[in-house]
Amino acid sequence: MDKRSAILQAATRLMVTEGLKKVTHRHVAAVAGVPVGSIGYYYSSRERLIEVCLAEIQSQRVSLLARGTAAVSGDATAEELADLFIDSLTLRNPADLGGYVLLSIDAAREEHDSAASGASATAQTRVAELVELGDELLAAAQRPGVNARRLLEVVIGAVIVSSHLGEDPRATARAALVDALGAHA
Repeated sequence: MDKRSAILQAATRLMVTEGLKKVTHRHVAAVAGVPVGSIGYYYSSRERLIEVCLAEIQSQRVSLLARGTAAVSGDATAEELADLFIDSLTLRNPADLGGYVLLSIDAAREEHDSAASGASATAQTRVAELVELGDELLAAAQRPGVNARRLLEVVIGAVIVSSHLGEDPRATARAALVDALGAHA
């Protein structure tokens, strides 16, 4: 693996497991096993590194949703759709669901707070794209009574509530999604 990839993987892992505040040049370098100067060499700033990581996450989500839409059929169960939705949000790492939800919140807050963000894709744009692609998935699965925005709301709410109650966010979100999808079968 080259340094650039190692840096991106380390930064993304930190973002998901420890939050955006832990994404510093020094911390990323330590996790990636590269000199601190390499971070600045490949990414001009912390903001640029985060922007690239978020763009890569979004690209992978888009790809997973597109593949899911192409593969899904009208007889997909609520459980299958819930798993597909969670897998797309977490890049097939459902145990990280809580981290991905918190990352989304952190990224939106940081983009909002930063007057000099310069990010090419804001949190709002990323979420709108996921909603659009999720709606395409639901249409392919012949689930007209539910929309992807509602499913995202269900996931985010389930993650927050489960974290406060000491429950597994993935299990809680999956059950809530199955309920939401099953009610509109």
